[in-house]
Amino acid sequence: DKLYAIGDRRTTKTNTFGDTESEVDVFDFTSGEWLGSSSTPDVLPSPRAASAVAVFDGKIVVMGGESASQTTAYDRVDVLDPVTGSWTSFPPLNHGRHGTQAIVSGSGIYIAGGSPLRGGGNMKNMEVFNEDAPEGVTSSQGVLTTTESLVNMDSKVERSINVQHASGNQGVFVTEISLSGESAEDFTLTSNEIMPPLLIGIGSSIDVSIEYIGSINGADAQLDVTFSGSEVISVAIVGWVDSQAPSSQPSPLPSFLPSASQPTSGGPSFEPVYINCGGEEIVDIDGITWAADKYFNTGNRYVASGSIEGTSDDSLLLSERWDSPSGDELVYSIPVVPSLTYEVTLYFSENYVDEDGNRVFDVALNNEVIFSNLDIFKEAGGGFKALSKTESILVSVNSLEIKFIHVTENPKISGIKVVPFSGSPSAVPSTMPSQFPSMLPYSAPSPFKPAFDPIYINAGGSSDFTDSNGITWTADEYFNTESTTWLAINTEILDTDDDVLFLSERYSNKQLKYEIPLPDGIYRIRLFAAENYVTGIGQRVFSVSMQNKVVADRIDIFEESGGASRSWNMTTNVTVSDGLLAIQFGRITQNPKVSGISIHAIS
Repeated sequence: DKLYAIGDRRTTKTNTFGDTESEVDVFDFTSGEWLGSSSTPDVLPSPRAASAVAVFDGKIVVMGGESASQTTAYDRVDVLDPVTGSWTSFPPLNHGRHGTQAIVSGSGIYIAGGSPLRGGGNMKNMEVFNEDAPEGVTSSQGVLTTTESLVNMDSKVERSINVQHASGNQGVFVTEISLSGESAEDFTLTSNEIMPPLLIGIGSSIDVSIEYIGSINGADAQLDVTFSGSEVISVAIVGWVDSQAPSSQPSPLPSFLPSASQPTSGGPSFEPVYINCGGEEIVDIDGITWAADKYFNTGNRYVASGSIEGTSDDSLLLSERWDSPSGDELVYSIPVVPSLTYEVTLYFSENYVDEDGNRVFDVALNNEVIFSNLDIFKEAGGGFKALSKTESILVSVNSLEIKFIHVTENPKISGIKVVPFSGSPSAVPSTMPSQFPSMLPYSAPSPFKPAFDPIYINAGGSSDFTDSNGITWTADEYFNTESTTWLAINTEILDTDDDVLFLSERYSNKQLKYEIPLPDGIYRIRLFAAENYVTGIGQRVFSVSMQNKVVADRIDIFEESGGASRSWNMTTNVTVSDGLLAIQFGRITQNPKVSGISIHAIS
């Protein structure tokens, strides 16, 4: 018959982490009043916020939390006896965490997820106190699906798209049904009775009716159904006039046969892509049109107010698309011509957080992380300052995927530019046949040689393994004989889903060297490791050279990754002109080491 408010923080913008509360307030439902200080329990022994709380064996258990006094999340567990008003403690958590909750099931306390660092970060593990014997039925999130990925529509003829509850034992809450894309205004939603918010129960479905009201063939748009907060399921829709809609869905990769008047020796061309992420169509100071946000799979829009330092195009950097921790990572899938090299530029401005380290994320191009632990505020030198990041990539498929991966807080993006790399072979302009909608990627015959097949080496590993992205890392090879391997056991690697890669390593007390045969060209090299042996900064320091040139003169994995058993990587570009990539690791303090090597061609 009582409600306990324990600790946490006072509402403030000036001292978010430091203004924590230790008092315990108690509301008595019988009297309808908050008890006076003489009748309340002792204060929380360690003031902190964002703790998990559960009632276990008649006592209130406060687990984890964060405060200004330490950068890592708390692992301590304090226990309040409501009868005596006094505090004791349970054994600490295996992993400090905050920003999550706990439940009691059977005779155990279950706590999962949360953040390992003050201010943010992500965790996927779970731990149990006392007895791991949960009771009841396991909950699983409901998921929506559709039976069609592309729908062709005749003019003025209503079509229904079925959206159904596909799996999970929970209903799905739909928050928005909308149309997007270049020709969205040429379509209209006609199912007014199916308007969010609405709940789709287990085994149920809804029919979303759409009509094409445009006047051209091949007008393309997208139906977006937003559910469970920020999850989005999309269906491509294409409008046709005069009953010209194809009787069946056209292939997403239609063949291209150039007309007799078009030269064929130059191969296909690529029209540059400019996307105003989170915003509407704009024209920048140079007269370039940036398309309204498109090609994304999930996320949320936000538009800040103010001015951006370092640019004349504030409107591009004031809008953004950001991604919450739940659901899939934010991915932009941009149709491209295969077997070409592209220059990708990403545009950012930190218009929300106000300190270094408060927003950190990775960016991957076609499953290769090219910007690791990106901190916009830190790199730009403060808030509301323009930042751009450019990288080149050789794409062998019909889609360039740009993924934004959570580390701390929510990843975000304001603008994307994709243009042909200046070092790519020239291409003769050609057009896509009009009977195929422009939104679909296509494959044209190409005179260019096939793309280089990336190399992934599981350094120190005795066998191949497949990572969480489906990439196969081969057993260790191409190393010198004056080196040996080591495998850490009973260790969890933070900030990665691929512990296997970081648990094995190759090291040497002399000089560690890899010599890898490669065709001449420019390559992006990434090295991966985790510090699973030394326990402090400065205890292992080494250098890295490639093609006899130093690319990193001082690497301290423990320091750069933020501690022990945390994933670390570095990226550099290198030119190979003699058919051999040479990577040397130079000893400074302790033995140099590496756990993984990836190689991608740039040109």
